[in-house]
Amino acid sequence: MEQEANHAFDERNEEVNRRIYEVERNIAEQRRLSHKNQAEFNKALAEQKRREAIRDKEEDTRKGLEEIRYHLEGDFLNETETMVGELGKKVKSDRYKGMTAEQKEQLYKDQALQRDAMRRRRLLEVEEEKHWGQQENLQLRMANALERQRERERRAEREAVAAEQKKQKEAAEIRRKKLDELYTNAVDEDYYKYWDLCM
Repeated sequence: MEQEANHAFDERNEEVNRRIYEVERNIAEQRRLSHKNQAEFNKALAEQKRREAIRDKEEDTRKGLEEIRYHLEGDFLNETETMVGELGKKVKSDRYKGMTAEQKEQLYKDQALQRDAMRRRRLLEVEEEKHWGQQENLQLRMANALERQRERERRAEREAVAAEQKKQKEAAEIRRKKLDELYTNAVDEDYYKYWDLCM
């Protein structure tokens, strides 16, 4: 009987150790997934910042080119005495030196196309910023959900380990009581004879 009790006790110890190992393994896996998601989020954030830096640089370049073109094609460098408006003495901004009517018309078309392209580009930038903002929010929600899930699993594992330890403690107490009963001397006739002599 004692051997069976020892065997049952050892089996429970093995079961508790196995559960503890599984808990530690699950915690390690959750940490690995958390680090992976954090790395992906950091990568996406770095890519977003890189795109924003490129966009800002392109915008600065575009503004610089527009400023240069403004100075090259402005009234100051292209002014002539005959190119004035009908109602005043201001030089017309569309009178560029050496340009024919067809060239000026083509210039207007090109400028209109450039404005349309800039407008479309700005719309795309707004959409892209919106997309990256949504991606960032999604990553944050996923990270928070994962953290909550890990906390639930850790709590469940702790409760399972605590319950198993309680069972093990109860089993050990039962085993101790059985062993005490097994090795306790039974009361026989000599016991009563002894007390009769004392009295």
